[in-house]
Amino acid sequence: MNFGKFIGAVANVTPNLLFAFVTGWFNLFTNTSIMRADWGLRSERTGLALATALAIVFSLIFRKWPADNHKIWALRMLTIFAVLAVFSYGCSLFLDYPRTRQVQQLVIPVWDIASTACLVTITLSVLFGTMYAFAGESDPGI
Repeated sequence: MNFGKFIGAVANVTPNLLFAFVTGWFNLFTNTSIMRADWGLRSERTGLALATALAIVFSLIFRKWPADNHKIWALRMLTIFAVLAVFSYGCSLFLDYPRTRQVQQLVIPVWDIASTACLVTITLSVLFGTMYAFAGESDPGI
């Protein structure tokens, strides 16, 4: 094996660049109604780790797919993100009004899971969209 190819393969799997990319998306959604304002550091890191790990695995496994498959999966992930974002926003609106402690204890963990899933699905949507754009068969329309 050529040493340059080996270094290139290691660089492809190294999550630093991808982690910075995912962190940028996470920072975009903080302090919105999709994620709780008092979302803990542990939950934040869990979402970032999940999104980064899945993006690395998916980019390696599905890199040889036809461009149309990347486009379809990007649109599917975007649809899932939209549904989860509306659900998370609904949780935010639901909890804006006085609720019993029991209701809060039920809704808040569901909201946390939905907002983590939002982060993961938007990251994967952008990943598949980027893979589609770089497949060479897409028309950027510019």
